[in-house]
Amino acid sequence: MKIRSLLEPSSKETRIPKSVFEAIQTIQRNMVYTLEMQINAWWASRESHLLLLNAPTLRRTQALTENLFRTLSGMLKTGKTDQVSATIAELDEMKRELSGLLSKAEHAKAEATPVYGYVWLSLELHGQLVRLHELIRMVLRK
Repeated sequence: MKIRSLLEPSSKETRIPKSVFEAIQTIQRNMVYTLEMQINAWWASRESHLLLLNAPTLRRTQALTENLFRTLSGMLKTGKTDQVSATIAELDEMKRELSGLLSKAEHAKAEATPVYGYVWLSLELHGQLVRLHELIRMVLRK
């Protein structure tokens, strides 16, 4: 379903700027592409797949990301934003760990491009989720 045609009427009805709705739509589209690229990196090769499977930080990040998606959907239903902030704080901690993994990989001149790409995409997805949360909170406050 194309929602671009619904942006203008939604903006008029809610008095929320159309640019906010456009930003939410853009972030959602970018998240879908990021997840698609993560899937490609996850299955790029047997060796990289096994390495990703056995990385505890990545498993925790995946679980937190899934939890954040659920929490964001709950926030949209109920309008309560307190749980999302706690989940984002946990993801921030994971982001620091993943950034450390990336810097170690850069210094070790690791050739595991799919693994590096997957970790980088995880960091990018985290940023997109935080921006989406901020936009949704802004909409719910109006």
